[in-house]
Amino acid sequence: MQNFKKSFIFLAILPLILSGCIISFKKTNDIGSSGGIFRSPNVGSTWEHTTTIYTPGGQEQNFSGSNITAIAFEADDPAVVYLGSQHDGIFYSYNYGQAWFRTLLNKGTINDIVVHPRYRCTIYAAVHNSIYKTEDCTRSWKQVYFETGTSGNPSIFITSLDIKHSEPNVILAGNSAGSILKSTDNGTSWYVPARLPSGITNLFIQNHSDSNIAYISTKSSGVYRSPNSGEGWNNLMELPFDEAEIEETDFRALKDIKNANSVLAFESDKSVPDGVVLINRFGMFRLIDGNLWTQIKLLTPKAQEVIYSALVNPKNSNEIFYGTSQAIYHSVDGGVSWAINNLPTAHNAWLLNFSPDNKYLYLGAYLIQQ
Repeated sequence: MQNFKKSFIFLAILPLILSGCIISFKKTNDIGSSGGIFRSPNVGSTWEHTTTIYTPGGQEQNFSGSNITAIAFEADDPAVVYLGSQHDGIFYSYNYGQAWFRTLLNKGTINDIVVHPRYRCTIYAAVHNSIYKTEDCTRSWKQVYFETGTSGNPSIFITSLDIKHSEPNVILAGNSAGSILKSTDNGTSWYVPARLPSGITNLFIQNHSDSNIAYISTKSSGVYRSPNSGEGWNNLMELPFDEAEIEETDFRALKDIKNANSVLAFESDKSVPDGVVLINRFGMFRLIDGNLWTQIKLLTPKAQEVIYSALVNPKNSNEIFYGTSQAIYHSVDGGVSWAINNLPTAHNAWLLNFSPDNKYLYLGAYLIQQ
């Protein structure tokens, strides 16, 4: 299937080559105030701005002005990257982002993307109020779900989705009204196994270890865990936490902290079998053993600079990153100490992620309009 996909791309551009046209791309050097995507071969010490778009006829195009909203990878080819954007559709690359193609235009904001773990030409995207699916490597897309809204909430968006790798016919999605959606037939039909008190902001399945386990973060009611593929959910804000900023151990429920339920970033910690990283207005917390939140001391003062992204190196549990509007903070000792790296952009560090083989660290930039 992988050879088919790359062969399709080659066949698509072959007539242009034979006709005398060339496929050209532009290197963007001025990255001081640019958006789009950046990659680093050295965990953030230096960055490359890789927003070139493959175009016929020698035209110079890039997406350095795009706001990046999502990133996804293929399970078996680390060079394949998919990016979602706010206004410019999906960008996809077969060479670690050195250059890109473009698809699914004029549908709205791409909130999430997920690639089928076995059939790599099958991809799902959460777009505005809909879920789209392609089965032919982005040549065509079909809408497999859409929100009609209600009189009290006419604008409901699909915010996130994921595929269960052990049973890839099972798909979970979340929407801005707090509903969890589930399909057991590859997106043909859907039902709602649960509704949460506030809108869902992120959803992921622990496919690296146990794909029965799923997590969800919400806009204002904290985070939840499902042990049974989304059928039942436990409120993780009820768990105690180990507060690192006082000398004696003080265990309280995380929900008791002011603003703790307002989630800024929530990501899977793939360095352990079942772990997550949560950032709220109070700080950063890790949940590894499922029973206790451990607070990590940050350099960023509470509530003074918004944290947009967080990441644990999947190959090193002690290496942690978080991104703000000003910098990327990097720890190699589990958060005991931090180094500060300037952003390669004036935009916010909206997302951080490693390629599946850890060759590159990616930074997706996003500019919030005032």
